[in-house]
Amino acid sequence: MKHFFTLVKYEYIKIFTNTMNRNVLIISVVALLMIGFSNTLASGEYYHEVTGQGTGLEALNLDKAVVKQHTGEMDTALLKETIITAQVALKEEENFVLNTRGNLRLKPQIHITSVLPYSNIYYFLNGVYDGRLPVEGIEKPIEKIPLGDMDDFYQTYTVYLAEHINTNPYLTQVEKEKHSAMIKEIKTPFYNDYMDGWKEVLKQFEILGVITLLFVGIVSANIFTQEYVCKTDAVALSSKHGKHGFILAKFVAGITTAAGASILFSLLLAIPLYLHGFDGGNVPIQLIYPYSTYPITVAQAVVGCCLLFVAVSACFASFGMLVSAMCKKSFASIVIVLLVISLPMYIPLVDNRILLGIRSLLPAIIFQFNTEFSQYFYTFGKLSFTPYVFYWMASMVGIMVFLLLAYHTFKHHQVS
Repeated sequence: MKHFFTLVKYEYIKIFTNTMNRNVLIISVVALLMIGFSNTLASGEYYHEVTGQGTGLEALNLDKAVVKQHTGEMDTALLKETIITAQVALKEEENFVLNTRGNLRLKPQIHITSVLPYSNIYYFLNGVYDGRLPVEGIEKPIEKIPLGDMDDFYQTYTVYLAEHINTNPYLTQVEKEKHSAMIKEIKTPFYNDYMDGWKEVLKQFEILGVITLLFVGIVSANIFTQEYVCKTDAVALSSKHGKHGFILAKFVAGITTAAGASILFSLLLAIPLYLHGFDGGNVPIQLIYPYSTYPITVAQAVVGCCLLFVAVSACFASFGMLVSAMCKKSFASIVIVLLVISLPMYIPLVDNRILLGIRSLLPAIIFQFNTEFSQYFYTFGKLSFTPYVFYWMASMVGIMVFLLLAYHTFKHHQVS
């Protein structure tokens, strides 16, 4: 066992003394830091900054304080208050101004007093009633919502969710039944709180995934090819531990490096949470995605994405090591893993469940929230798995299959 961990240590040394690996790691960390800070502190991002009442974090905290005025349950009274306040503000022409694009928008100060205190509820109601009420021009659905609808809103809302699912011709009966069961688990009345930190994290998962895959792909694509390039494969395979321990050490180093990188990058993703605060973690995901049937909070969604993020990264590292074992040139193996990352660019969206399901298994696509928590499940007979659960299982199976193939390929390759 001591010899094995010595082999693993040497593999780590090979990985982190490689100039390309180090440079990609540094670039990835710097890019994520820049994205985390710049997206959160972008100029003109907050209404109190637009009105000249603060800048940067000061404006963020002023906006946050306004939103938190209505922290608590979204009961009937709060729902009606949101509608009444919005309807009063939106019906007055003098409350609007032309923006730089020539579009009418609420004046920033009016937005601060009439929309910002109810922002989560305001956008949620607009999302729920979008397409259900007739609107013209710049009108919002909230302007047409009858106050009486709020008396039994949550009952009506669950009916809307069920209709949204049952009228989808692409869903199977098994999927519809599973969605119905999930809808019953959604807790009401909803809890309202400032949650911009969590929203920003969810928005950044896709770019985080691509950056991580680039690093993991480049590292894993060199795991075995470096032995071919340096002509050390013959020596390694003929050594005492070459037929087994040497290969397993590479697997351990590759998988743990991928998992470690995904965890490190996930921690960097917490920058928006640090700047915005951890408030709002117990807000239901429906306040971001009104027609989601998943009975989870925004914090549970983020944690779930992070855990799957580690599993998919480890699976992709296994795939990269298989490619590395098959290719004799580092350039070729790196090109292959980069092509796999960029494949979604070349595969169009089509109205075919099978093709969409296969496309959604591509690493870069998996990291999208709408993929992990899609309304389309993976169904086999009477068994139906949500995408999140299925991707977890697929990642575990993928790791075992790719590593077994990589083991067999390297162990039995013809030494030149």
